[in-house]
Amino acid sequence: MIHLLISAINTARIWGYVESSFADSLGSNYKATIEHLAKHDLLSLYQRAMKELAHDVDSFGYGVRFEVYDLYEEHYGERP
Repeated sequence: MIHLLISAINTARIWGYVESSFADSLGSNYKATIEHLAKHDLLSLYQRAMKELAHDVDSFGYGVRFEVYDLYEEHYGERP
């Protein structure tokens, strides 16, 4: 799941322009990933990766940054 997010972010950087539907899918995939980690008590093992991903989506716009930052804070108790 984390690899999918990394690949999507890297692909978007290569292409440049990101449409709202793509940004929305980044947000929903981040949510699914962090919820999966929480469900299986893996949050602490992947905190650094999830924080880096949160920073990576920071520039995509369409509100995805706020969604991802809120999810990160909800699960880790701090802003990324």
